[in-house]
Amino acid sequence: MKKSSRVLAAFTIAVLSFGLLVSLMTGAVEAAPTFPDTNFQQVWQRADKLLTERTGVGRGYIWGPESLFSGTEPYNEGSGGVRTVQYFDKARMEVNNPNGNRSDPNFVTSGLLVKELVLGRQQNGNDVNNYTQGNPSEVQVAGDPNSGGANANAPVYRSFKNVATFNNDNPANPQLGEVITQSIDKAGTISTITSPDLSVRTSTYESSTRHNIANVFAYYGNQQGLIWNGSSYVNGLLFYPNATYVFGLPITEPYWIRAVVGGVEKDVLVQLFERRVLTYTPSNDLNNRAEMGNVGQHYYRWRYQESLGRGTNNPITATPTNTPPVSNTPIPTLGSTTTPTNTPVPSTTPIVTATSTPTPTPIATSTVAPTVTPTPSDPLPSQWLARFNAYRAAAGLPPVTEDAALSAADAKHVDYMLLNPNEMVHDEDPTHPGYSPEGQQAAKQSNLARGGSNNDPIDMWMSDILHRYGMLKPELISTGYSFKCNAQGCGAALNVIAKTTGTGLPDGVVYPGNGQQSVANLQYITWQFGSFDPVVTLVSASLKDGQGQAVPFTAQPAQGYFNVVALQLQNSLTASTTYTVQFTVSQNGQTKNKTWSFKTL
Repeated sequence: MKKSSRVLAAFTIAVLSFGLLVSLMTGAVEAAPTFPDTNFQQVWQRADKLLTERTGVGRGYIWGPESLFSGTEPYNEGSGGVRTVQYFDKARMEVNNPNGNRSDPNFVTSGLLVKELVLGRQQNGNDVNNYTQGNPSEVQVAGDPNSGGANANAPVYRSFKNVATFNNDNPANPQLGEVITQSIDKAGTISTITSPDLSVRTSTYESSTRHNIANVFAYYGNQQGLIWNGSSYVNGLLFYPNATYVFGLPITEPYWIRAVVGGVEKDVLVQLFERRVLTYTPSNDLNNRAEMGNVGQHYYRWRYQESLGRGTNNPITATPTNTPPVSNTPIPTLGSTTTPTNTPVPSTTPIVTATSTPTPTPIATSTVAPTVTPTPSDPLPSQWLARFNAYRAAAGLPPVTEDAALSAADAKHVDYMLLNPNEMVHDEDPTHPGYSPEGQQAAKQSNLARGGSNNDPIDMWMSDILHRYGMLKPELISTGYSFKCNAQGCGAALNVIAKTTGTGLPDGVVYPGNGQQSVANLQYITWQFGSFDPVVTLVSASLKDGQGQAVPFTAQPAQGYFNVVALQLQNSLTASTTYTVQFTVSQNGQTKNKTWSFKTL
């Protein structure tokens, strides 16, 4: 069990194209903000503290690097008619009841700012009918700032007024697994277009507001990574206690828009939630496709600099805490309406649940990014087991068989997942609906996923390091699989532990395989070893195209039970091109080398 500690130290490392290993840079990036409430500090530190202390983390801020304003604002139900707030680039934190339970995650709330920006209403308290009417915000929801008309055609918050849901209006029917083909323009006109990215689909449905959620955003909201627990860095959910706490519920469908990003007009997927705006730009590099809008910055500007969008600059009545008067507090230049730093990529960041399992074998949990283009061949077999075995064959591994009992147990756990949509762990609570001993055991032995259609989980699990690990174990001989849906979404489970032999491969398993053809949508190149094998340490690596030119990547060391080294591609590979990979690792005091080639689709 000693290997498990490695996951806590598995920071991303950069490998130069010449094969030299470079460790993660540390040191202060910028000073952390000050806080008017200790719970604000705890919430901010969980995910954002790391980004002020280290570079190369590979994700963007959830709240922001600095405070725009901290103090009090009028709030009818607050103590003395006010509540403590703090503005960041991405959102506003609030303490509505200072005498509440500070151990409750909801002691600090995140403001429903998107609603106010779209409707042009400043909410004055809990009563939805108690508001100050202004005008909807004219700030672009995505892309570059509109200084000098540089992004004039991109939709603004006002553009979504007639398609957003605030009072059971503008609902949508469930369309799970459908390619997203609706677009919206600045006037709010909805059109049907050819999707700029066929892999971007709806994957879950929120019955409360009756809106579909794009797979890239569902995946984004379920990510794990290094977080601060108050005393040390551990692995955990980035969006705590869940994505809804941070994003709120979806209030629009996901729409394609045209927006200027980095001076170039691009296709961008945008979806508005109660608390945040999420965007996805397929043409961006892998580490910057999914981004979070600067809603906190936009709202602060709208409320205080633009007087609720009426254009005047009235003085602010809030009482600041530990900050200069708000009227003298500068608003940062709107360099971009979306996250300018490296935000995790939905399609490349695995969601891993740290759950004890009977054997030290990796189990990964995730929300599916549907219709990942298959890698072993094009097309792959449509039947799930044949599809799974095609991936194994590409890696030079023997096929596995289906065990009916394992599939039945996986089906029971998928039923449990669908009955308990807020749970995504490798266990079952005996007090919750759908519990069964068989399902509980399956949960501990299976890759899990939400969303997508029948084969999407197989493709997605193969698209990242940690899901792939269990599927490409040489010793796996049988498996079970289940995929089911209900009105709220879909779930899947694939058993990768129960039926194994003691036989592995001394030289490990590489993926893509040696000589593999038609490799598409590749994000990680891996060389994996057995869970009980001596731990491998990456010494050097290189990736070159057919002309011998170095291809940039970021290297991933072995993590926990996942005894695998990997290269995370920084850009998409060129089609119909042969690439050569070279790894050098150290294992048990011995150096091992591996060189092989594959060809892209």
